[in-house]
Amino acid sequence: MGLDNGIIIKNVRIDDIKVPWFVDKRPWYQHEPEPESEHEEERELYVEVIYWRKCWGIRNAIMNKFHFIDDKKSVGRYLIEFEDIPALYRILAPFMDKQYYEDNADSIWDYEDYSEHLQNDILTLLWLGEFMLEHPDAEVYFYDSY
Repeated sequence: MGLDNGIIIKNVRIDDIKVPWFVDKRPWYQHEPEPESEHEEERELYVEVIYWRKCWGIRNAIMNKFHFIDDKKSVGRYLIEFEDIPALYRILAPFMDKQYYEDNADSIWDYEDYSEHLQNDILTLLWLGEFMLEHPDAEVYFYDSY
């Protein structure tokens, strides 16, 4: 079973955009098409701006809200539209409450260990909405490794 999910922006270079301090930026590469190209311009570039690990409750809330789960598979990459940002915010915001987190996060992380991370995720969603307005051609995805 996979453990990771998050939100990525496709085909942007981290150096080309102004990213606030609270955005947890992890650039990573996925090479398409195979075989892998040694030429940077032929790689598909992603910037991971939100990352959850072992937070099954958050993952399931997102997957269920957006109907990303079907009978065949759930692993994959799912397009997020600008209009989806408020719904993502409404999913994450209740997890800032300690009792709600403890009852619903289904995570290995204690509230005390993860609340600052969640706070940054919420700020990142607000920033991401503005980024999407300023860059209407940007492709934003929720990815799931389960």
